[in-house]
Amino acid sequence: MNSRVIIFLVAAAILLAVLVPVVLIATILLFVTPALLIAHEGAGLQGCE
Repeated sequence: MNSRVIIFLVAAAILLAVLVPVVLIATILLFVTPALLIAHEGAGLQGCE
């Protein structure tokens, strides 16, 4: 039982270590990408005019 608990804890720690940065990066991209697209489109429109 003890070895199974240790393995479970290690697996949970690895999952957290992998998922937390992925979730943070995904949320940052969700907020940053639209802003970059809007800024890029705005610059492109100004350049065309």
